[in-house]
Amino acid sequence: AGTKELADDVAAVDREKPVHAYLEDTGASAAYWIASQARTIAANAMAMVGSLGTFTVLYDLSKMAEMEGVRVHVVSTGDRKGAAAPGMPVTDDDLVEAKRLVDGFDGFFRAAVREGRELGAKDASALWTGSMWMAGEAKGLGLLDRVEALDASVERLAAPLRARQAKSRLTPR
Repeated sequence: AGTKELADDVAAVDREKPVHAYLEDTGASAAYWIASQARTIAANAMAMVGSLGTFTVLYDLSKMAEMEGVRVHVVSTGDRKGAAAPGMPVTDDDLVEAKRLVDGFDGFFRAAVREGRELGAKDASALWTGSMWMAGEAKGLGLLDRVEALDASVERLAAPLRARQAKSRLTPR
């Protein structure tokens, strides 16, 4: 919940002031979605990056409930309200509806990563396997800009500021 909104906020801030993301050890799924909206992304060498895609799980616990002597009744105001409730059989219609929602959410995710990482649809689709990649592989796939330790990343980002500060101290007023 809130992933798209947070990713949108990162993109909005980046339009005003550069935002740089650092993935330490793991940058997967929603975390990657958010990071993809930063100007650059770095990660440590052993970081696992990816798990791009969307899923849900529907548990059909109806046989278990039946074996326990439990009968589940859903009383609702609509055909879909309460669908796939625990203890109810998961129907083909439930699976179709779940797939419709997963595809809808995934559309937002894909569009954000394509735009944030400046990937074409074909390039982005190749990444949508749910796989995780080590940082070096992720960099080769365009998911990262740099593989470096956190200290090196902070130093690299701070160096221009330090240079400007040093120059302003040396400039006579």
